[in-house]
Amino acid sequence: MSSNFNKIVLVDEDTVVGRGVSYVLQHELVQQTQVIKPSELLLSHNSTAMIQINNARLLLLLILERGQASISRFQQVYDRFHDVPMIVMGRRGDHALFKHVRMSQSKGWLPHDCSRTDLAKSIRSVMKGEDYFPVVNVADTEDDFEADIAISPMLTDREFEVFSMLAEGLNVHEVAERLFLSSKTVSNHRTNILNKLHLNNSAQLARLAIRHGVIEP
Repeated sequence: MSSNFNKIVLVDEDTVVGRGVSYVLQHELVQQTQVIKPSELLLSHNSTAMIQINNARLLLLLILERGQASISRFQQVYDRFHDVPMIVMGRRGDHALFKHVRMSQSKGWLPHDCSRTDLAKSIRSVMKGEDYFPVVNVADTEDDFEADIAISPMLTDREFEVFSMLAEGLNVHEVAERLFLSSKTVSNHRTNILNKLHLNNSAQLARLAIRHGVIEP
């Protein structure tokens, strides 16, 4: 990895996982990493300046809480530093946090126990200005073809929003009311979503959403 990929700020509460990530970044991916505790990042009046002075190109946010606690942690950091490219590393299976991150303008998501290869790939993607939301590993089902479909790179933000609501069981008219759109517009989005993801019906759409951690089973 070239030298222009260095300077990453890792936000972590001094956890074993965080130390492992920091080691991989610094010793295997040749990244210069600055580790900051969330409290220091949020309470310091010079946090933004600190990131800029250190020429950080990426904020890697490690969140090991679950449920509402994980969402609150993410939102605190995101509200203050949404202008900095951010990858969130959350617990595998935290569907609520994944959905919250994906609906924001964050650039990427990784499970906290991801491989070194995935960590490197996510960093390269975000540094190039791309989003990185890989397929979530889940138990196999009969419809194995659905597990290989990557949602995020294929859908616009609005399409993903419609996708999530349809997966939760809302019909076209209910989605239209929530998003203040016409039913025809939502119906067009639904058609585009099914075509892009090579799906035939709402049942396949819902199963795919579960596989990707967008909704809970």
